[in-house]
Amino acid sequence: MNRRNLVWRLAGALLVGVAACTGLRQHRIPIPIAGQPPGPVELVLGLTGFALALAGMLLIINGPRLRDKWRGNMENNALSHRRDRVDRNRPVP
Repeated sequence: MNRRNLVWRLAGALLVGVAACTGLRQHRIPIPIAGQPPGPVELVLGLTGFALALAGMLLIINGPRLRDKWRGNMENNALSHRRDRVDRNRPVP
């Protein structure tokens, strides 16, 4: 494992840690009476924690490969748009 992999995996671990702190913060909110649906604050905190944990796990598992794929996709999209623009400017026979 090189330094680049380590940085991306540590960023993922940091996101998972922030998600855990979000979950701990959610437990400090007063629990509603049984049978009542959760309030908007609990829903937002829960979804935020889930999204952070999901992003963190993706970074821990895949590391910099995600960035390389995103960069490759952006370059391919730019090339295809450039090709389309050139094809549109060509006169139709």
